[in-house]
Formats: sequence, structure tokens, C-alpha cells
Amino acid sequence: MTDILIGAVYVFFIVTFLASSSTEAASSLFGWRSNILLRAVQTILNERITGLATLVYADALVNPRAESGDLPLYQSRNTLPSYIDPRFFAIALTQALNLDQPKLNALRDKDFDTIVNWINTNIPSLQNDERLRNLLAGTIIRHNADLNEINASIARWFDRVMDRVSGAYKRRTQLTNFLIGLVIAIVFDVSPLPRPSPS
Repeated sequence: MTDILIGAVYVFFIVTFLASSSTEAASSLFGWRSNILLRAVQTILNERITGLATLVYADALVNPRAESGDLPLYQSRNTLPSYIDPRFFAIALTQALNLDQPKLNALRDKDFDTIVNWINTNIPSLQNDERLRNLLAGTIIRHNADLNEINASIARWFDRVMDRVSGAYKRRTQLTNFLIGLVIAIVFDVSPLPRPSPS
């Protein structure tokens, strides 16, 4: 019985190792992590309307491997980052929005509508995106137009979003591991239990 248990564990370990190694190879080859991250950034920044994902990815803090003039950046998949530091994302985003402390000083102690109108006038990329415009206005109000605090808030927001993105990536890799393990078991006729000897 002990021999059977040891054999089953050994077979399970080998199949799991082969499946996970194959999944990592596929992930690296096809850039799953970087592509999922890119699509997430495009979604949360509403790239189709704002164009902000392109500007964020053009920032060396976010994408240090991007070559000069590498736009649209999505055509150079081999240079896309597979991870973005939330702090660097926040800095790149506020720079893409052309926000700095002198400009924000004029918004101290202003009400929500005043700040929204200011954003509409001064940040053209957000004119057609009410969700991001209101998000930025609310962040400015909560932190009294302090750029460092705004960056910290954006970084926390991005970090929460990335938790969900990590979950999507893990689900993909788990499904791939299962499918590859199943194929290995079928192709090589893997069985952890001893086969009955022919009579």
C-alpha cells in the first residue's frame, strides 16, 4: 500500500511539474502576463476615448524597455512590461494628464462642480469620459489638491485593480495546467496505480 501511495505521489508530481513548466513557457512565449496587464490598463483608462494608456505606456517609469518613437506601443509586444509599480503608474498618469502642484493649488478648497469644470477645460482627454473625470475630481477634493496624496490615492486604486487582474491570470494558468496535465495523462497513458498483470 505504501508503494502504491509513493508511486501515485511521484506520478502526480511529475505530471504537475511538466504541466506547470509548459504553462510558464507558453505564458512567456505568448506574453500572457504583459498582454493581460495591457488590456487591463486600456480598460480602466478607457483607451478608446482618452488615449491615456498609450501615454502611460510611453513613460519610461512604466515601460523602460520601449524604444523611442515606439507608438503605438502595442505593436511592440516584446517590450511591454509584465508588471507596473503602482507608484510609477500614478506618476505616469498624472504626468499624462499634465497635472502639477502649481496647477492643483488653484483647486484647493473648491467644490466638486468647479473642479469638474476645470478638468473639462484643462484636460481634453477626460472631456468625454465622465467616470474618470469624476474619479479625478473626487480624488482632488479628498486630498485637497495635494499632488503627492493624489498620486498615493491613484497608486492604491491601481493596486486594487491589479489584484483582480492577477486573479484573471491565475485562472488562465490553472486552466492551462489542467488541460496540459490531461493531455499528458492521455497521450502517455499515465496511471498512478499499478496495472493488473495479465492472467
